[in-house]
Amino acid sequence: MELSEHEEDAGDVGGGCSSPPTPPHRVLTSAAPETIRCRYHECLRNHAAASGGHVVDGCGEFMPASTEEPLACAACGCHRSFHRRDPSPGRAGAARLLQLHLPASINSRAPPALLLPPAAAASKQGLPFPGYGTPSGGTGTTTASSSDERLRPSPVQPRRRSRTTFTREQKEQMLAFAERVGWRIQRQEEATVEHFCAQVGVRRQALKVWMHNNKHSFKQKQQQENRQEQQQ
Repeated sequence: MELSEHEEDAGDVGGGCSSPPTPPHRVLTSAAPETIRCRYHECLRNHAAASGGHVVDGCGEFMPASTEEPLACAACGCHRSFHRRDPSPGRAGAARLLQLHLPASINSRAPPALLLPPAAAASKQGLPFPGYGTPSGGTGTTTASSSDERLRPSPVQPRRRSRTTFTREQKEQMLAFAERVGWRIQRQEEATVEHFCAQVGVRRQALKVWMHNNKHSFKQKQQQENRQEQQQ
């Protein structure tokens, strides 16, 4: 009888020192990330970006060249990033269980996890490589070629040659000299030409150009005057 009472007391003591019950595990179910199967359609590479135009090669779909170079297109030879990417989520992907061994009180305070939809994840993963992109995109070869064109200096316009002007007295003296030498400067008359230019105040090249430009007009005028004199 005493033994049974001792056992009951021991049972009461054991019950008072028993460990608190473990909090229940919180189980969250989330969809596993789906495998992204992308298709690459027409080639958007601008072959005339350097000249400021827009020319594409007409390739309609990306075809891997070989297993050694899977990123090069067998049809056009361009990199795969030049082709328009169409991400389509695959059927593979099963739900999995994420067990968080945290107390329920902590889980209740923590904000719920935000899971991106498959479309957003695909668009985030589908960013083009630096230096590649579509002609209309914000990044790519077109933007680089366009910035190069804006930074390219404009061609220098040739400076117009200043026209030499002569006074009436200089024109009369040059006309008399041209009629005297026959509207043509000979080599043996170089000394005479130099002396005349220094006397009148014109350059030799300017005198030569003036004689060439006015030779026919003065000759025609002189012929008309001679005809009028003969008719009178």
